[in-house]
Amino acid sequence: SGEKLVFQLPMRVTSKGLAHGQSNATVALNVALAESYVLQVPFKAVVSSEPSAEQCKLLINASEALRGVIGQEVLLKLSARDVDGLPTEDNSNFRIIASIRRLREDGSAELVDDITLEIYHEERDIYVVRLVPSRLGNFLLSLRLVQYGESHDFPQLATLIVDECPLGYVELDDGYCGCPSGKYFDKAVGDCEPCPRHTSSADGESECNVCASGFYRDLASTPATPLSCKYCPDGAVCPWNSTLSTLVLKKNYWRLSPMSMELRACSTTSVTPCDGGPGTSPDGYCAKGNSGPLCQICTSDDQFFSAPTNQCEDCPSAASVAIPMLVVVGTLVAITLFSKERCTTSFCTGRRPTSTEEGALSSALTKFNHYASQMGLWAKLKIMIYWYQIVTSLPIIYSVSFDVDYFTLMEPLASIFDVGHFIDFPSPCFNTSYTLNLLMRCLVPAVS
Repeated sequence: SGEKLVFQLPMRVTSKGLAHGQSNATVALNVALAESYVLQVPFKAVVSSEPSAEQCKLLINASEALRGVIGQEVLLKLSARDVDGLPTEDNSNFRIIASIRRLREDGSAELVDDITLEIYHEERDIYVVRLVPSRLGNFLLSLRLVQYGESHDFPQLATLIVDECPLGYVELDDGYCGCPSGKYFDKAVGDCEPCPRHTSSADGESECNVCASGFYRDLASTPATPLSCKYCPDGAVCPWNSTLSTLVLKKNYWRLSPMSMELRACSTTSVTPCDGGPGTSPDGYCAKGNSGPLCQICTSDDQFFSAPTNQCEDCPSAASVAIPMLVVVGTLVAITLFSKERCTTSFCTGRRPTSTEEGALSSALTKFNHYASQMGLWAKLKIMIYWYQIVTSLPIIYSVSFDVDYFTLMEPLASIFDVGHFIDFPSPCFNTSYTLNLLMRCLVPAVS
């Protein structure tokens, strides 16, 4: 029980070529200290033609076998009194290498790496070995002490016995406990049974507490049942154990938040600003350089999003904008001056119109209004304006995406109502305030 035992070992060693004199021999001794504990200790013995008892003394450490349960840690404290050679204080030149072997039925041992094994210095000469068993069996703990290039081995320092599974588990192959993925422990039959439809379980679990691949549940705290595990929505991929917040969106799909069930297609063509994926934020579904609703905002101030191409394009240079603008303004000024010189009516000369001119103008307006009313022109014009106002706001408010034909149809109207199209300069490239942009959009149709 932690005390040092002294063995007097009379023995005879025969070595070829050694009739007299003395030599060193390395001997391994197996000592049975308990029913389930076997300790193997290497030692050096001095062999001479006339050996004495003092030359064959052996100091070994005896301890009781450790018992463990799968998944629960086992702590073993060691000191220099227990393991000969451990330093009495923390030493950077000193290393402890630990390993675990599992005993087979035939008495041999195999090295295992599926058991958590850690060793650390606690205080002074106290070292702690931490073990977390993962399967049933008898295990041997070995240590190697290394210092200044020399090593001292303790092949079987302690024995760990794990002979029971945690509550709710059953013994499986090769000492492992639990049920395989997709099954649960049925207490009625004492065996693992397949999970109900749409549900699954992790390897080693006793309950079906997650949704199977191709299904998802609203929250991780929602119990997994055939009703709570729903079919994966269009536009998403649902890996094993998916929830609403962990849906993996397919390429070309976007959603407002990880808790949104409404998945929107970003484009009707092969070019899309949306990469999809398991984004944790709306911008997380966007391709590099894009952000915002449907990823239709460019992160660079020198680019604008082109709806027909579904890509961020570079803003035109100032020169390419100034020249067309000057041409348009110059043309309007020239037309105005030319018309004023040719005009002889009161509207051009500034004089008061005569009754004849007023009568002609009134008659023309009356006829135009009459024909326009018969054709329903005013009602159609109002409908077109209202329709334009509603349709142009749909992509922003409801996050819908229109076909390329929509942009082709809206291009003529956009050239009238959008100052950016009017001067062939995308409005996002204007470094202006929202108020100024709104004012320009309202005034340009009136001026033109």
